[in-house]
Amino acid sequence: MKSETALPHSSSGERRRASGPTQAVPVRVWDPEGPSGGGLAPAVWDALRDSVLAVQSRWESVVEHAASPEEVAAHVAYLCAAIRQAAIGQDPDLGLVPRNALSRRLLALIRAALLERLEALSPVPETAQVLRLLAAVECITQRLEVDWSQRFTDRLG
Repeated sequence: MKSETALPHSSSGERRRASGPTQAVPVRVWDPEGPSGGGLAPAVWDALRDSVLAVQSRWESVVEHAASPEEVAAHVAYLCAAIRQAAIGQDPDLGLVPRNALSRRLLALIRAALLERLEALSPVPETAQVLRLLAAVECITQRLEVDWSQRFTDRLG
């Protein structure tokens, strides 16, 4: 089984791998004590957990935006926590989530993995639960979007 821990993000955004070991305190990609419940079935939460862990384990697919696997895992951890908060009706804390291409790419991968897993569930969960979880992902997506002029500036850089 893949590890569920990650080191805090470097927010470097550079297209290189980190050199040497880091001394940061680990954070969990999927915190078993994190937000849950909120009327969502355990199978729906499991689909989200499996999705974020799958994205974390496939970090090579987003390496062009990341400095290290630890940076990817930290982004996934922060995105996961925000999605879970939004799914249970809390205001998601995006304070640690960098508003960069890596975060947006990882969120898109989480969404795609989640859709695959929700579609494969049997028995099919209630539509309202699925919609609530997808709405939580969409909420995070919208909050991460920067205005178009900033996006244009970022692309030029």
